[in-house]
Amino acid sequence: MEVYHGPELGPVSREGFLPKQWIGATEFLSKNAAFDGRGVVVGVLDTGVDPGAAGLSETTDGKRKILDIVDCTGGGDVDTSTVVQENEDGTITGISGRTLALGEKIRELNPSGKYHIGIKSAYELFPRNLITRIRKERRDKWTEQHRLAKAKARSADGKDEEGPSGDPTPQKKLEQGEVDCQIAQLKAIEKDYKDPGQIFDCVVFNDGENWRAIVDSEESGQLSHYKILENYRLNGVYATFGEHDLLNYCVNIYDEGNVLSIVVDAGHHGTHVAGTIAANYPDNPEMNGVAPGCQIVSLKIGDSRLGSMETHQGLIRAMAYLTPDDSENDRRRHKIDYCDALNMSYGEATSRPDSGRFIEMACKLVEKHNIMFIFSAGNAGPGITTGTAPGGTSSVLIGIGAYVTPEMATQAYSFIDEEFYQVTGELKEPRSETEDLLDYYSDNDSLDSPYLNGIVDKRTVGAQQNKSQQNGLSTLGVPGIPYTWCSRGPTPNGAMGVNLCAPGGAIAPVPEWTLRKKMLLNGTSMAAPSATGSVALLLSMCKSKGIKYTSNRVRNALENSAKPLLLQNLSPSGNQLKHPDRFGSGAGSVNVPLAADLLKQSADTPELDVQFSMSYMNSTGIRMSGIYLRDIHDSRLVRRFMIQLDCMKSDDDSAAGKAAASRFESLILLKSTVQWVKTPKSVALFGGGRSFPVTVDPTGLDEGEIHCAEILGYKDGSSSGSGPLFRFPVTVIKPHDVEDEVSRTGAFVVKNLEFSAGEVKRIFLHVPSGASHCTISMNFANHFPSSHNEGKAPIIRRFVIQTVQTVKERSPNDTRLTFYDSVAAGMVLCKQICVEDEQTLEICVSQLWSSPGTTVVDKVRVIFGGLDVYSNSLNVGAGSLCSDRFDIINRLKTNSTPRTPCLCDPKAVLTHLERSLAPTSTILKALGERDRLPNNRQIYELILTYNFSLAETAELKIHFPGLSGHVYESALEGGPFHMIFDSNKKLCFTADCYPSAKKLEKGKGYVLRAAIRHENTSYLDELKNLSAILRIKLASDVSLECFSTQQGALLGLADKKTKNSSWNDVLFPGEKRPLYFSAPKRGSIPKHAVAGDSLVGSVTIDKTPNRGGGPGTDRSVKRYSLRWEVGPALVRDGGASTPAQRKDKKPAGDHVKYKAQLDELRTLLKDRQFGEFDEKYRVAVGQKPDYVPFLSIRLERLEEAAKDNPNPDVSSNMQMGSLVFFFARIAQQLPQRLALDSVR
Repeated sequence: MEVYHGPELGPVSREGFLPKQWIGATEFLSKNAAFDGRGVVVGVLDTGVDPGAAGLSETTDGKRKILDIVDCTGGGDVDTSTVVQENEDGTITGISGRTLALGEKIRELNPSGKYHIGIKSAYELFPRNLITRIRKERRDKWTEQHRLAKAKARSADGKDEEGPSGDPTPQKKLEQGEVDCQIAQLKAIEKDYKDPGQIFDCVVFNDGENWRAIVDSEESGQLSHYKILENYRLNGVYATFGEHDLLNYCVNIYDEGNVLSIVVDAGHHGTHVAGTIAANYPDNPEMNGVAPGCQIVSLKIGDSRLGSMETHQGLIRAMAYLTPDDSENDRRRHKIDYCDALNMSYGEATSRPDSGRFIEMACKLVEKHNIMFIFSAGNAGPGITTGTAPGGTSSVLIGIGAYVTPEMATQAYSFIDEEFYQVTGELKEPRSETEDLLDYYSDNDSLDSPYLNGIVDKRTVGAQQNKSQQNGLSTLGVPGIPYTWCSRGPTPNGAMGVNLCAPGGAIAPVPEWTLRKKMLLNGTSMAAPSATGSVALLLSMCKSKGIKYTSNRVRNALENSAKPLLLQNLSPSGNQLKHPDRFGSGAGSVNVPLAADLLKQSADTPELDVQFSMSYMNSTGIRMSGIYLRDIHDSRLVRRFMIQLDCMKSDDDSAAGKAAASRFESLILLKSTVQWVKTPKSVALFGGGRSFPVTVDPTGLDEGEIHCAEILGYKDGSSSGSGPLFRFPVTVIKPHDVEDEVSRTGAFVVKNLEFSAGEVKRIFLHVPSGASHCTISMNFANHFPSSHNEGKAPIIRRFVIQTVQTVKERSPNDTRLTFYDSVAAGMVLCKQICVEDEQTLEICVSQLWSSPGTTVVDKVRVIFGGLDVYSNSLNVGAGSLCSDRFDIINRLKTNSTPRTPCLCDPKAVLTHLERSLAPTSTILKALGERDRLPNNRQIYELILTYNFSLAETAELKIHFPGLSGHVYESALEGGPFHMIFDSNKKLCFTADCYPSAKKLEKGKGYVLRAAIRHENTSYLDELKNLSAILRIKLASDVSLECFSTQQGALLGLADKKTKNSSWNDVLFPGEKRPLYFSAPKRGSIPKHAVAGDSLVGSVTIDKTPNRGGGPGTDRSVKRYSLRWEVGPALVRDGGASTPAQRKDKKPAGDHVKYKAQLDELRTLLKDRQFGEFDEKYRVAVGQKPDYVPFLSIRLERLEEAAKDNPNPDVSSNMQMGSLVFFFARIAQQLPQRLALDSVR
């Protein structure tokens, strides 16, 4: 019988590991090896870059790869303002109290003998994932020793040994008591285990020229064992924390030695990004980054204390570092001269696009200083207008989308080839020539791949080839699809959002402490560095060839040379060539060879150095960077806009440059890409700007679709083949007007949707007036077509359902919901969401990019519900025993047939207590040399201090009205950044713009410090009285009873409750019904609530039956904020009116009992009645284990026993074990005792 041995093994390509061929980098470098990024410096604003990571040591021409590494967050700062003098024996005493031996080399370098000293905790410095590993390893070692100690104690257990009388001997009784105590102590220590981590002494000194630093990274006190470090940019020296931790670090020293910055990465993200851009493997060039010859500057903006979240301080310090400054000041001592390009793979949701302090400064880098700034567009898709700030919401900064190719799927992700594409011939490397691309596609036997997307029907290859040859450029593009989760444009103010796209997955180096050499990551975070590397190649060419360039010229070349993505349309008519919507890919995939050609060909076009900006002011006073008509009223009329076209020279702010700008003159030809957008034929510019009209006629466009166009501007006399000088996007969403259909049938239905992997279908609906929520149900076909699973197990597909609405001045996180679900044939998937009426709702349905096969959805059904609340206020005043009236209304149209009712189930729940804190002190100060901007602009910091106490252990977070939740749109610096310390000045937690809840123990003396920064002190003066809101989670939620009458709510009448069977829970359209809430039950009010506090929660009125869609979300129904103010007259059961009138006193009986037991023990100890002492001690300590006087007298008893024991080893062990337990218990009690003593 013939045995099948499987397919023949052969060499496997690694091109998909870090894909460079589809952006043209492979082809470009094969012809221009010297233009591999040499001479180009790229700044990486991220979590920090590990200088010891694979591939990041040197460039292709032997230069140091990483020029500088800077921690902009301040997370690694050490206060080294304490100065000490060297002792005669060559030592100093560190802040920790350790004796630090200097060694001869250090003493020779520092003849002054003066040293700045500080201290740093490892767990305040290290990245969180490393801390998790270290804690586990330390706990494992501790547990091993603890087991040995327990086994030793158990082995000494002599309970069965008796004297002649049958009773234990006195000596054995004493030893047995000690053993019992040791066992108890070992159990308690295990229960109370806490790991504070390592504490490093830090020493800084000046060698006469430069500041130097040493970190006692092994806590040995022998400083001569460690590297002597200096500012990293000087010589690139770094060290490592421990041979097991493998965390590499470097230092920077500021403010004349008073601040030491220990720089470590906050995660693997930044190193991976840097490797994608610039990794260089001389022995394995196939794994190189896109531009292996360029150099890197690492600017850490992700704070380790916040788990790598970016902070305002980190962002603005990075801008200060990057902004060129010709003035002679301290800033220049701590930075390299210039970065040519920047990559920032970071972003957050924003309520105001293209605004905020950071974005303003970043745009100036591009417009004034000629720096290319590349950003990730975001991973919040696949819905329209899901870009994150800053990259996905700005018109000046370049946002990059992410796509995946077949090679990435099968090589990097190791998916099965047959599921994604089948190849009979040799897989050819794509080149820029159209013929080679067509050869590649024609080698594929099967064109039903979701990645090749039926690139072209083989019968039309010849026609496509002829067309491509006529155009001179490839019309085919790149065989790939946007990742499902890739954010899409346009921005809320109409800009593209996603300008270009690049491969969004890569296997690249990561920090050594991860214990990995490389890692596969995906996201627009990986696409942006691929594009940044491409920019580095282009700039390297320009510098080598002497081609003058500006940021605007390079961007123009990238956009005009980009290739579109191609995806499959598996329609009943067969495979067709289809381009994806531009919102996920922008102008297309970066193409280095064509962009290089355009830069060379257009060198004599001065208009390309001009920044053209088109905008208009909408009716609400917001400046729009594109025309974006989203709601139904926008598309019912022909619209006319007055567009302002401004221009400015991007690279010359000198007097000569201004004179040249004043002489600027150009005739710009305008062209619309569609018939329904009309523009003038041309506009003459004479410097400054001009306005001109544009009309948009959406009335004839298809309903339920999104339509896009561009207004292109060309230089008079130029050919269209060189591309436009600028683009102005026009986007029109024409939603289905579903109101009549919903009124008539009760639902809106879409039938027969067919999906392949990565395919996106969008349903745009105008939410009917009065609707507050909707239910979306999807009926999947009973059979999924598949060529690989016929007759086998049921096929599972992964689907993404996302709903999107845009609401002015609200974060997209509040109006967007995303669901990931696994579905099978015949399944019905249901989702309920809350909606904003009279606005467009996008229901975006997509088959996940990594889920191959064809899926059919028979029907998508959308049902709207219209319950709403009408009330002057849902805030209930202090002392009120019931709420004021509020009405529940079904706002749907009353003329519907049938009149669709809504189910009403009112619920009111209080979940948190809010307390407003006023600052107890304010400090306004000028910051150090890192916080000075060009032109001697000084940044100041306002520090606000608040004090509070907790009457019981609670989970809480801090909210600062007007500041919390705003990152990139904020005009200030700081969310604010805040820290909470306990009464012993121990740091409890750190937070910023997005504070998370943290559990704090009961206690007094908590201190909250918040920091806000800006260069304008008048702004900070306005915030000196800023309140901090302490939001404390209640031990259990407090439900309020609902009543149909106010008297019922006031008196608690059972027959008036909405839960009563007489309550009708059905409301028909137009129907209104009053409702009241009772006050919280007296026993449910937290004991620590005082007058002025508020109990807060929410009200829901919709009934939400389980429809099989899995667990609900907080936004499945509309929630109304509820606030119940705590008044002074709220009387609790068995208590006084307010906590201020009650005093927490310990029961007098217990206190007397403990004192009597203690007196008896002292008498027995004085009389040396040790046996009776031990028995009574065990009883007493069992009643009150943490009573310090009991622990103290136990220590005295051990001292007496040690005097009588002839064996010194036994007495020593007895004392040592008890001392450990004693001090552990004392340490637990110390904060409480200090607090009590301060009260007494």
